Order: sequence, then structure tokens, then C-alpha cells
Amino acid sequence: ISVACLRNQGGRFSEAQIMLSRQDLALGAMLLLRKGRPDLAISLADADRQRDPLAWARWNQSGLARVLCGRFEEALPFYHRAEALGPAPITRAEHALALARIGRRAEAVAKVHEAFAPANTTGWPGGFVALAVGIAAWALVEAHAHSEAEKLLGQLREGPEERRWNAVHALLRLGAVDEAVPLLAEANQLALFFPLFLCADDPRLCDDPRIRAAFQRADSLEALDSFSAALRGHGPENR
Repeated sequence: ISVACLRNQGGRFSEAQIMLSRQDLALGAMLLLRKGRPDLAISLADADRQRDPLAWARWNQSGLARVLCGRFEEALPFYHRAEALGPAPITRAEHALALARIGRRAEAVAKVHEAFAPANTTGWPGGFVALAVGIAAWALVEAHAHSEAEKLLGQLREGPEERRWNAVHALLRLGAVDEAVPLLAEANQLALFFPLFLCADDPRLCDDPRIRAAFQRADSLEALDSFSAALRGHGPENR
């Protein structure tokens, strides 16, 4: 399978072409998400899941590709299955985001609480948990649980500097653009699809010159516009 992917060059990204073997389907899906093509990532994520249907990460990725395409309701069964297979905090944080976006706010808040129960965080690397905290804070903002979101933001602000970029999602949804923009430069480049989706999904953020300049500096402005086009093409039913 030939797809466009990203190669790190001096801390920045440019396009390259690679051939994906059957073992590279998961990577291909992630790279398509990073390029702003969640619509194309779904088929790769689903093909990868079929190769290893007992791996929680495969089900998680199928759910994530749908969330990033605005298909929140459709993502829920994939997260349920991923949770049954493995106690990963990121799965529950993303699940909470999907629930919040379809108006199931109380369930979203409960899912965030579940995400950070000791049984679901023990043994995971700190950076991985910080990513989940950032997504969970975003979900809480979407669920209008702002005081709880601020508590998680406080954890990120007070935590290791290299993990503070995970606050960018909730900050953007709260309208704190000036605080969020510098964090975009520190974001994990492969995980940049989260803020790309968030901004593409909100015309006010997508058109904000501060945000567009930040993505331009990250060589990601084209990905932002691709995400925006993909979401517009999906239709309004889950937006």
C-alpha cells in the first residue's frame, strides 16, 4: 500500500513516499491522521484491527480514526471493546471525548474519572498518561465540567516541562489562544493530529491567524486545511 507519510528532518516534517507492508498498517493510519486525512485512515485502522482483533490498541485506533472524522457515535463500540481488552487511560479519555461531543456529558465525566483510577494508570509511562490527561481535560471542557478540567490543566502546568504541551487542547477550547499557541511548537509531532482536528472542527480557531501561523511554523498548515476539508465532506450529522 503506497501512502504519503512524514519524515522528520531537523525537527520539521516534509512529505515522503513509502511502501507500507502488512505490518505497517497501524503506522500508515497514524500518518494519515497526522496529514489531516482521517477519512482515509479509517480503512487502514480497520484492516490492522482485523489482523489482531485481541489487541486493545487496534480497537482504540479504529475508534480514534472515527472521532477525528467527526463520527463520534460510531466510535463508541470500538472504545468499549478496547476497554474490555486493556486498561489504557488514553482509551477512556478518548471515549470521554466522543461521549461529550454527542451530548452525553455526565457519562463523559464519569469516563474521565474511570480513566485515572489506579488500575488504569499503573505501569503506563508518564508521557503516555500526560497525553491522556490532556485529552481528558479537553473532554471535560466539551462536557461543560470546567472546574474539573482546570484541575487537570493544573497537573499539566505543574508537571514536567516536556509534557505541558498536552494542555493545548483544553486551552484552545477554552479560548485561551495566546497561552495555547506557544505549546503547539512543543507538541509531539505525530500526536499533532489532536489539535489539528480540534482547530479544523471550529472555524473560529481554524481561521485564527495566530493558530494558522503556529501550524505554518510546524509545516502543518496543509494538514489543517486537509482536516477541515475532510470534516466538511463528512456532513453535519455528528458535528
